[in-house]
Amino acid sequence: MATGIILPFMGPRRTSITVPKLIRAFAAAVLLVLSATPARAAGPAAMATLVEGEAHLLRETGRFVLAPGVALQPGDLVETAANARLLRIEYTDGPVVDLGPASQAMIEARLGPSRREPAARLYLRQGWAKLGRAPSSRGVASLLTPDVALKGEGGSQVVQVAASRTQVFAESGKARLEARDKRNQDAVDLAAGRLFDSADWTERPRPDAAFVGAVPPSFLDPLPLRSARFKDRTVDAERVGDLRYEDVAGWLQAEPALRARVAERWRGLAKKPEFRAALAANIKRHPEWDRIVFPEKYTKPRPQPESSGARVAPTARPAPRDSAPTVTTPPPARSAY
Repeated sequence: MATGIILPFMGPRRTSITVPKLIRAFAAAVLLVLSATPARAAGPAAMATLVEGEAHLLRETGRFVLAPGVALQPGDLVETAANARLLRIEYTDGPVVDLGPASQAMIEARLGPSRREPAARLYLRQGWAKLGRAPSSRGVASLLTPDVALKGEGGSQVVQVAASRTQVFAESGKARLEARDKRNQDAVDLAAGRLFDSADWTERPRPDAAFVGAVPPSFLDPLPLRSARFKDRTVDAERVGDLRYEDVAGWLQAEPALRARVAERWRGLAKKPEFRAALAANIKRHPEWDRIVFPEKYTKPRPQPESSGARVAPTARPAPRDSAPTVTTPPPARSAY
């Protein structure tokens, strides 16, 4: 028998509440409080730890100056100027990415049909990137380009994206490369010292002189990790203005999966006249915005009420009544007198 706790109430009646009932009531109260408490935002995915030259962060609807120690969230866009030397990004679980000059990238890009699929550490839309990881890291260094999915297997890889072409040099370790836009293309397991070119989907025993000459000089020197310096510090990025169409045109006109994602994020920018006008002028390059810029095209017309001059159906006439029989009166008879 359950142990009862007798709680007196007003009046002659007494109510017995058992311990199990109290436990269930307490648990329900805790769940109610937890459900009313807003969930905390996820922690940062990475951090900008070294910035040599001009680099910017595009987040929500703003443009920010990147500085060492600024935390980066999944979906953040980062870019370096043409005269920048290096932007180092260190991830919380160990992978490290260096960006060279004139580079544009997305942090923790998730472009698959399912949001449950693991995100790539970086989507490199254009420019240079060098992948590596901390010595004790267990995190996987992965990267997407418009036509290649790369997964590093130790060591470091140098990647260049330019003119719809991806080149990958396995500086050390190995890398597995898969085609993103060709279903029947075989994957490539790139060994150390070899160069891969997506233009003809082939690998070469060594990089050519043109590739070696174009590699950013900052990629040639090993650099120490720096994230520990900012462990107990919070560095805020300085906002320098709102996003303009020209700031994000490359992302708005990128591959369909990216276009759909940024359309959701920047939907509110269509309320600005200048941004909206630029969207309308280039709508063929990003058709995902058509419904946002021209909502009247997708509004169903309301049914029109009937006109007052509508024809009225004729009313049926009542059937005529049967007429009384006609009685003919004979003329009076002529008298004989």
